[in-house]
Amino acid sequence: MRRKDLGLIGLAVLTVGLVALTLLRTALPGTGVDLRDLPSGVETTPATADPARSTGEPVPTEDPDAPRPAGDPLGAARAVLASGAPVVVAALGDSTGNETWEWTYTWARDLGTDRPVTVVSWNEWTEAGYIEPRLVSDGGAGPAAGAVTIYSGHHTGARAGYVAEHAGALLPERPDLVLLNYGHNSPASEIAAELAEALDAVRGSAGRDVPVVVILQQPRLDGEGADVREAVADWATQEGLGIVDVARAFSESGRPLADLLADPVHPNEAGTRIWADAVARALGPPADGE
Repeated sequence: MRRKDLGLIGLAVLTVGLVALTLLRTALPGTGVDLRDLPSGVETTPATADPARSTGEPVPTEDPDAPRPAGDPLGAARAVLASGAPVVVAALGDSTGNETWEWTYTWARDLGTDRPVTVVSWNEWTEAGYIEPRLVSDGGAGPAAGAVTIYSGHHTGARAGYVAEHAGALLPERPDLVLLNYGHNSPASEIAAELAEALDAVRGSAGRDVPVVVILQQPRLDGEGADVREAVADWATQEGLGIVDVARAFSESGRPLADLLADPVHPNEAGTRIWADAVARALGPPADGE
């Protein structure tokens, strides 16, 4: 063997020896390795290491309050209404739902075809509670089991922050389902924060497990509001909440928007019918073929 070859072999043996001494001097991560002590180019992934660390990405710490992904965010809401048990619904929003001919009452009458339904309207004058309950359907004079009580906490000009300000009065009893109907009175830059306050207030009163559904309100004649709806949808999706896309139902109706609104913002009876049908489809049992 040539001297040059012997020299190369000797150098290789010396290098291996230095690496071995380094590994003996310090422990591996998880057994304590300081990777900075390893020679350049040496990679090591202990069997007990978190696989996420081997990618170089930070390992997320689980937040118990973080929203959980759900395959069907509306499923829990549907289950509440389909349970056959008495149900309390809190439908909270602005002036698109405060009249007896608007979507809240219209949807309530639809629900009342086979079960008793009562609507209790928010007292907009005192803002301190609700007025006397109104039985909108006796469900065919059947038994009270399965009755639905809807607290229609709609207030003219209200933004979602109104819920946090009046939570105690808006939620006089624990709801089984909450609908949040806001957006027309808020800018896109603020609506998500307002809805977050509302959600915190609802969960503080009703618990974290209560199903919450967010409504994307109908288009306006002035063309404004699309950015608000997008912000609402993004926020609701991030929170894992169900969404009722009323705006899409209006667009897909095939009718001119002017024929569906009583003024630039509020739906007329035809628009209300579309709105209530959208809520019924989202929260009712799946239609045949779906």
